[in-house]
Amino acid sequence: RRRRRRVLRRVDRRWPLRGEPPKRCEPSSVAAVAPRVLERTESFVVVDKPPDVRMDGRRCPVTMETLAGAWCGRSDVRWTHRLDYGTSGLLVGAWTKEAARNAGRAFESGAATKVY
Repeated sequence: RRRRRRVLRRVDRRWPLRGEPPKRCEPSSVAAVAPRVLERTESFVVVDKPPDVRMDGRRCPVTMETLAGAWCGRSDVRWTHRLDYGTSGLLVGAWTKEAARNAGRAFESGAATKVY
């Protein structure tokens, strides 16, 4: 019994109190986020989306649109899929409508998939 109580006390110190939401770490500026472009071609760009960054938004200083502009030098990227606010992972963006259409069809048909 003594051992069990000690373990529970250690765990209680590490985790937030019950009902308390986890703290978010949304970046305050584009400069605070290191560039994460993994692949860039004439038609596509693959970037690593950091957690706690929105895909788009008018009132947010840091979105994937603003990061694409800073990382790639152009902000006209068309994201072929989306990731939630708190989710990090790879995003595929297209530079043209035709490339975006082809990538969208690949995701719809199952030729390209998202793995969580």
